[in-house]
Amino acid sequence: MRAFCLGVLVVLTGLVGGGPASAQKEPSPQPPRAPEAAARWEYKAVARSKVEELAPEKSKDKLTAGLNKLGEEGWELVTVESPDKQPPLYLFKRPASRAPAEKAETLSVVLKYVKAGEVAKAVAEFFKGKDNSVRLTSDDSTNTLIAQASTSTIREVKLLVDFLDRPAGEPRVPGADAKVEMQILVLKHANAADLAKTLTDVFQGKRDGLLVVSEPRTNRLIVRAEPELLREVLVLVKELDQPADEKAEPARK
Repeated sequence: MRAFCLGVLVVLTGLVGGGPASAQKEPSPQPPRAPEAAARWEYKAVARSKVEELAPEKSKDKLTAGLNKLGEEGWELVTVESPDKQPPLYLFKRPASRAPAEKAETLSVVLKYVKAGEVAKAVAEFFKGKDNSVRLTSDDSTNTLIAQASTSTIREVKLLVDFLDRPAGEPRVPGADAKVEMQILVLKHANAADLAKTLTDVFQGKRDGLLVVSEPRTNRLIVRAEPELLREVLVLVKELDQPADEKAEPARK
């Protein structure tokens, strides 16, 4: 009986004490927490007069109403700077993710002088690498170009379309015999804006129908002309698009 009690006592001691039966597993190591990404902010400074312009017309306290309007857009007032003898500047910040995306707009244009498909290709190439959100479709049956882009970009699209849809020589309607061609030229050495001006000067008053537009950001030209004139332009561009010490002086036509 005494031996039995001792055995029970040993078992109980193992359960209650620090024996093997009560050994607890050490907690598994937790993976390190990734550092939190730093908050990204956008900032702007607004003159008091501009803040007040945001207020509704009938507001009694236009400054407060203007500040509330900015607050609705997520802007937080950081500080007010008062330069010497200058109107106060209100400095704001907000998380970059709060910046509202520009609203997409649709532009539909019936072209008069060039094929919609040709213009769609030229516009798409023009905005390639600059704004990939531009969406373009063309309807050959009605010679209509349809573009979708942000409000700011759609203005550029319209300007470019209006520039390209102009008569070469005398006005013509789609399907007329005379052909007009367009090419996108990527320049390696010459400055696009400077070369566009040079081409216009060289052919000014000599040939009708040449239209040149430059895209400085990607250093490209869009050239629109009748085939014979376009070939002459391409030859001249090749001569001028050389390193500075190899350029040839353009001959006037």
